[in-house]
Amino acid sequence: MSEKTVGHIQCAAGNRAEVRQAVRRGNHFYTVCDCCGTNQGTGKARQQWIWDNAEFIAGATVKKPINVTDEKPVVSESSVESEPVQIEAGTGDFDPAEPVETESAPAVKTGETGMGSKLVGVGLLLASGLGAWLWNR
Repeated sequence: MSEKTVGHIQCAAGNRAEVRQAVRRGNHFYTVCDCCGTNQGTGKARQQWIWDNAEFIAGATVKKPINVTDEKPVVSESSVESEPVQIEAGTGDFDPAEPVETESAPAVKTGETGMGSKLVGVGLLLASGLGAWLWNR
């Protein structure tokens, strides 16, 4: 892979990630970010997203990945930037201080075993009996 940064993009956590391009088959992009680490996803959707949204460095040699279908849209210098959006607390955004809710597997009540576990038990019993019989021959 190439160690040369060809552009930058905003990562999923909101930081600035480096965009690099592999020199092997496919010319796929990958990103390197301080908070997210290295992401080498080569799927069509990810490659297209990077192609459409990255800010490529002037003078950098960038090849279109093989699974990108259309050219990067041309952005005019006079494009109007949107104002920053204020997010209020408690709107469902991720807060690292909040405990994580996890789903647990349903508890198995004692005495309620499936037919599969009984068959496994019988199979193990038969296998151990056959092994003991062969061992003593």
